[in-house]
Formats: sequence, structure tokens, C-alpha cells
Amino acid sequence: MINDTSCLLFHCCKYNNITPIITMGLWGLADLMTKNGYETKIVHTGIENELNKNFDVKDYIHKDLMLAGASAHWFPMVEESIDILKDIKKINPYVFTFLGGYSASYFAEEIMENYPWIDAVIRGDGEKPLLELADSLKNKNNNLSSVPNLIWRSNNDIIKNEISYISTPEDLENIEYANYSKYLYNYDYGKNYYFEKSSLVADFIPTDIPLSSTFYLLTGKGCPINCSICGGGRDAQNILNRRSKCMFLKKEQIVKTVKQAMAHGYKNMYVCFDPLPNAPKYFEYLEAIREENLDVDFSFGFWRLPTREIVHEFKKVTKNLLFDISPETISENVRKITKDAFYYSNKELYDTLDMLYDEKVYIHVYFCYFIPGETIDDLKADREAFWKINSEYAHYIEAIYIKISTDPASPLYREPEKYNVTLKVSNLKEHIEKGRQYKNSNILVHSINTVPESFQEKFEKTIFYDSGIKRIFKYQIKLLIKAFPSVNDFINYLDAFYEEVNLYDKDEASKVTDQFVLLEKLKSYSKKVLEKRNDINPVIIDIISYTQYLNVILEKKGDYLIWNQSDYTDINDCKIKLVPKASVVDLKYDVYKTTNHLIQNKEFIEFDERDNWLLFLNENDKISTYEITESLFEVIVRIQNNNTKTVKDIVSEVVLLYTEDADMALQIETELVYAIQQLGQKGLFCLAE
Repeated sequence: MINDTSCLLFHCCKYNNITPIITMGLWGLADLMTKNGYETKIVHTGIENELNKNFDVKDYIHKDLMLAGASAHWFPMVEESIDILKDIKKINPYVFTFLGGYSASYFAEEIMENYPWIDAVIRGDGEKPLLELADSLKNKNNNLSSVPNLIWRSNNDIIKNEISYISTPEDLENIEYANYSKYLYNYDYGKNYYFEKSSLVADFIPTDIPLSSTFYLLTGKGCPINCSICGGGRDAQNILNRRSKCMFLKKEQIVKTVKQAMAHGYKNMYVCFDPLPNAPKYFEYLEAIREENLDVDFSFGFWRLPTREIVHEFKKVTKNLLFDISPETISENVRKITKDAFYYSNKELYDTLDMLYDEKVYIHVYFCYFIPGETIDDLKADREAFWKINSEYAHYIEAIYIKISTDPASPLYREPEKYNVTLKVSNLKEHIEKGRQYKNSNILVHSINTVPESFQEKFEKTIFYDSGIKRIFKYQIKLLIKAFPSVNDFINYLDAFYEEVNLYDKDEASKVTDQFVLLEKLKSYSKKVLEKRNDINPVIIDIISYTQYLNVILEKKGDYLIWNQSDYTDINDCKIKLVPKASVVDLKYDVYKTTNHLIQNKEFIEFDERDNWLLFLNENDKISTYEITESLFEVIVRIQNNNTKTVKDIVSEVVLLYTEDADMALQIETELVYAIQQLGQKGLFCLAE
């Protein structure tokens, strides 16, 4: 229990873990409140729930707590935020409860009308309103009519104060946004949680840049344009917080925040604020960071396309770069509607990708569905572009295809008829109800009228399976696609496989949730395909097998008795078997060498057609791969599920496969026993039961 707090702020992501990252505004509010005498802590429900599956909000509430607020910023956070304030009110009815954030601001009146345990909603920017609210409560002043941006209860009435406060750089310049350890409950665990969750989006892990903890750097607020799918665009900003133009933090404050983040162990700075792509303001703080000689890495989300000049400006700070760009769709017509003034052509897109590849900059390219104006052909073209980008470049560039969130306050949410979409909800309660089906993804509550509903439902499942296949294969997916005459051939192959195993049926799909089972079915299906077609490289069987056995040891766990060789006078008399964290596979093509060359040398090479035998060993969650001899492979296969035979029995059995000559047999036997001893020292074997 936290006993010295005046205010508790909650970041909720237990119901839907798509939003694990605390908004920078919440850190700022905690710092502002504490500096003004109101001790404040942040509770991250995802972190607390992982630490304690019996997580209960009562453990954080004490009798003297004055304020409890929750960030209902992105919509997946809303229901849990409402529920947690209800629990707090039951525990201590005297705690003043409030919500804030984009979604809370948009639905402020509905929240106040339907959830009586919530005392107020702070709409828009919250710095001055929260501080003035705390001052009023401290002074026992129940008349909150002077608190800006507040909608609140006065007896049975709901009072709606004007949104009159809009934060400025001067308001924020003394706020410290990097005091994570000071404000976050269970920070030490939370830091690793952040790193783990923020790295989940990528399947092609960068090899040239270090994977380090990411700090989400606030550099400004606002947006000058209206993207049709975005709930933070120009008009949305005006509705939610009356912001009519972009606000940029001073470069001195940004540099100060970077230094504080570095002091907490953060090296990678992530920024997604690029409202003036033709006259970038970030050049100012990049230059200041360079002048300070700060050793940082950068991840940056561009709102248009970066030029080579921009890349070189970032490289003056660090060579460790990861950029996000979001064409959203490969349809230029749809992109014109979607991205407003930030539109660019496909030629510009692919020229930029080629330039960034040449500059050796890591790129995430985001496509999404369902966007107003898309047709069936557009959706198919987006899917083709997704797979094309993921197979055409040997390294650096990864395409990611996601379901969009139907953002409250976005143009399509406010004017569905204009954008020819059907909104499946008409109020907050319906939106919450619809959102319950999503546990780890964006919440989609619209359909596009240009595509039949049945096609959209099937397409959503298709992209879910496509993304799953990519996640399972990782870099090997590039090699798998290259084995087909074209990307479209590969897509047709996937579609036929999904139909073959009936993945579109919920009950049938539930039978293949295990990766090993799924890949076994894919391998079986691929063999049928190869019987009918001779224009597909048969290496696909080995690529699937390689991936299958590589992945299985990441998932397998189990208790076993370690084989301690020193306990035995003669290891030949031991009965051992393979530990769950190891596996072996025999291949006809050298997939290991080709994959390793792709990752390390960043280029495609042809497969060598030669027999090879591989041993995979999970050493502290890092996979080590060893090439072994055929005879050792045969021994390990027999040891794999052994319960009755001794080492001598198994080795003798294998030796007979190769020779009946006594001298040769003794030599092979000696070599195999020695190899078993060496592998045993690596923890490869355990005692048979």
C-alpha cells in the first residue's frame, strides 16, 4: 500500500494489452503535482497484474488519499479506467475520482451521465486543471466552477466548465517527464516490461543496432491536418482540447529530458511528432543533442517521407536508427483521402525505401485496414505489397499490416456518411460493449461500405493468419517466398492452405493454435502442392522443418533431472534422454547456412542441395545451432525419448548402421561417446525416468 500519496494516477491495460506504454502526459502530471506539494504515484495495471495475478486496487488505496484518476486516452483503456474508479469509490467513497485523455474528453458528457462514481472528467490538456482541482479539494472548496476544462458533479447536476486552458511550452518547461523511477509503482520490474512490450511489433530483429530500452520522448502537441482515420488530427484537436495550432517544446527542455532518460538507463529515444515535414522543427533539437555529444539512438515516426538530407541529419547524432513510415495503403486514390496534405505517391514511397535501404536505416512500413474508400482490389493489392516488401529486401525493411482503431473524434467516426462507412456503435456504452471482443488489438467498430461485410470478416482473419505466419518464420519467410515463382503464387499458396485446414472455422482454428502442429500441417500440405507443381522450389519443406524445430525449443519447458556425468564411473551405463530445450532435424538443403548468410551478410544466396543435420539448443533463451554428423544425429534421435536403453546400447545400435568391422566400430563408438560427453556438459541431456 502507498501511504504517503495525495493522488494516484492509473494507466489501465489489463483488459486490452494493446496500450502498454504510459502516455507522456501522465508522467508530466505526476511530476507537476508532486512539485506542488501533492505526492503522486502511477499504478500501471498491466505491470501489477503480471507481478500479482491477484492484483486488487484496494492494496493501493489508503484513508487519506484525496484524488484518484485514470488515463482514458486511447479507447482500449476506457472500460478498465471506468471500472477501476468504481472499485476505488467502493473502497473509499471520499476519494475524488476523475478521468482524462482523448477518449474521456470526447465522451465526457456520456461518462458523467452513465457512471455516477466518476466525479469529474478533465477535458483536453490537464496540467493546470488538475493542479487547480487539487487546490480546491485541499481547501475544502466544493465549488469547482473555476477549474478550467472540467466537467463535474454538483449534487445532482452535471456542470460543464469551459475548455479555457491550452498548454504552452512555458507551462511545461519545468516539468520533468523522465522521472520514471520516482513515480511508477514497481518501476524496476516495469522497465523490463516496457522493453519487452515495445519490442513485440517487429519480427525481423535488427542485427546492426543494439536493442535497448526505449524512452518515449515528448517534443510537442497538435496536428495541422485531418487524416480520415486519426483521432488526433486538426479538427479532433479543436474538439478535444481547443488546440488550433501545433505546440513545440523548447529544445532546451527536450535535451534536458533526454539527459534524464539516459540517467535512468534509456538509450533509444522514440519520437512520433512530425507535423511540419517540409520544414522540420526536430532539426533544432537534433543539433542540440549533437552539440551535447549525447550517446543516444533514435526511433522516429515520420508523418510524410524522410529525404536523404533528413537521414543525414539524424546520422550526425547516431548511426543507430529505426524509422516508421505509414503509407496506410498501396492505393494512391485511397491514400489521398486518408493522409490529406501528407499524401505521397507509390513511386515516392518505393524510391524512399530504396534510399533508406541504401543508407542502411531500419524501417517499419505500416499498412492498415479497413480504410474509407478501399475496394476488394485495394485490399488485395495492400496484402501483395505487404508480402512484396517483406521478401524483396534482404534486410533493414519490414512491412507490418495492422487493423486500424476506429478512433473517437476521427473524421470517419464523426462523419461516417461522408466517408461511406458504417459505424457499428452509436454511443459510448455500445462502443465499450463492442470493444470487449478485443483483448490484444485495436478496436474496430466500423465497416467500409465499398466492400461486402462477409469479405471484410474473412479478410481480417486472413491478415491475422498472414501476420502469424510471418511471426513464426521471421527471416525465413523471405526465403520461403523466394521459393515461389511470384509473390502472388505465395499468396495463393497461403490462401489454399488456410482453406485446406479450415482456419476460417472457429472450432477448427482452435485445433491448430500450437505452432508445431500448424507447421506440421503446412509441411504436409506443401508436399501435396509439390506433387502437382514443378515450378516451386522443394526447399520449402526444409524451410518449414527448420523453422518448426527452431521454434519448438523456444516453447518447450519442463522439469527434469540434470545428467551429472561425475556421478557415474562409466557413462556407457547411463540412461539419458534429450532435454526439452533441444531438438534435432535432418535436411536435404542447407537452410541454416542460407538463413545465417541472409541475416549476417544481408543478401540472398542460392541453397546448397546437400544432406545436413542440425542440433538446436536453447541456451538462456538464445538459440544456438550446431551442425552435427549423421551418426551423432542418429544417436540423438534414439536418445530423444529414451527411457530404457543405456548410452552403450544406443551407440552400439547406431554403429551397426555404418560398419561391422570391429576396429572401425570401436573408433566410431569412441567418437560418439566423446561427443555425447561434450554435449552433456552443455546441458543437452537429462536422466531417463
